[in-house]
Amino acid sequence: MSGSNTQYNYTTYNNKPTSTQSPYPQANLVKYLKVGEVYLNGMVRLHLYSLGQVYLLSAQIDGTPYTSQVINPPYLRKGYNQVTIYFSGMLNSLRVGERVTVMLTTADKDTVGIPAIVLV
Repeated sequence: MSGSNTQYNYTTYNNKPTSTQSPYPQANLVKYLKVGEVYLNGMVRLHLYSLGQVYLLSAQIDGTPYTSQVINPPYLRKGYNQVTIYFSGMLNSLRVGERVTVMLTTADKDTVGIPAIVLV
């Protein structure tokens, strides 16, 4: 027999998507630059600094039933990022001047809390 019919089998050792690979959980890459703003109409604006690319899956206002409908943009680039989050409906149970924590869930299912203040 000749060696021309030899087949090789290769094993993939790391099949994770490269978009979520990081030596640290993605939440560790996210820092806030200033306190975010929560508006009673259901919009939240966050001012974040990211040490790397981070994909955002969802957001929730801690201690409330409010969860995000839209996050724009849905990812953070390295450096300064302004993120706008839209919740469905009015945030009626919040009070103007109240401090809340917006919990962001990243693509690796980790969470990071960002402080915010409720405005009109």
